Amino acid sequence: MEEKKLDGQAVGDCKDVHLPMDDEGRLYHIGLKRGELANRIITVGDPLRARSMSELLDKILFEHHSNRGYSTYTGLRNNVPISIIATGMGLPLVDFMVREGRVIVDGPMHIVRFGTCGCLDGEIPVGHVIVASKGSALATRDYDAVEENLQSKEVKNKIPYILTKVIPSDPELNKAILSELKEKLGEEKVHEGVNITADSFYSSQGRLNPDFNDYNSDLIEEILRKYPDAVSFEMETYLYLHLARSSVSKPIFATAACIALAQRKQDVFLDTETKHKVEKLGGQALIDALSKLVIKDEMNTDECVWKKQN
Repeated sequence: MEEKKLDGQAVGDCKDVHLPMDDEGRLYHIGLKRGELANRIITVGDPLRARSMSELLDKILFEHHSNRGYSTYTGLRNNVPISIIATGMGLPLVDFMVREGRVIVDGPMHIVRFGTCGCLDGEIPVGHVIVASKGSALATRDYDAVEENLQSKEVKNKIPYILTKVIPSDPELNKAILSELKEKLGEEKVHEGVNITADSFYSSQGRLNPDFNDYNSDLIEEILRKYPDAVSFEMETYLYLHLARSSVSKPIFATAACIALAQRKQDVFLDTETKHKVEKLGGQALIDALSKLVIKDEMNTDECVWKKQN
């Protein structure tokens, strides 16, 4: 695939501090307006993954790259509109995307995250796909507790991290994507369990770094004690599920599937060639799953890019 630069496009002047939007109706961070984002959405972290997945659609109708790092492709699969959007990494970028996307999409939003993760189950090889069918919990650094340790001559908080309750993912989406993933990858390469979302790639995922006092040498052991079904570590899924439950004006349904990139117990990292193969097969599975999903009251007004093509 030919590489090309992803040039960021800025929105115009915004006035409303609560919902920054320019005169064209484009939202400040994602840079999209009504009719450019479909009800069926696949989110990824990597903009190059978004681009390669967009080529799996039957037709690309719209492409946009915001100056805040969001790359969006909206197109058709079996004449059904689907959007693929790269958000970058971490919780704040998920927050921008979901909240601003909710403003410009009429009807329910169905969001599937397709990312990479660390694997907490030593029996799952790298290159397999893990679905957060049992939901996700959040692991965050307790900054006050870390500060207390730093200011004390002895460690007062052995594990200064906050571990939330598990939030469930959407069962209908789980069923849909599991079926397609198992068909395209093979049933033995698809796994289910509880996902752990972390606010850091390093400290909150138990990676040891002698340059910082993170007090996390026992964190993974504590996570597995609290969540026996925990199978994956990443940085976004929990917030998709939380915001889906928090949406009061229009419904949002969410789940996630992630490629096991790092096997934490065996200290193994997936090679790039295999990752790209799984991205393609997994991406096609998710696109097909969403294309078969029937959504009541989905957006189909005249300003929609998919409506203009008909």
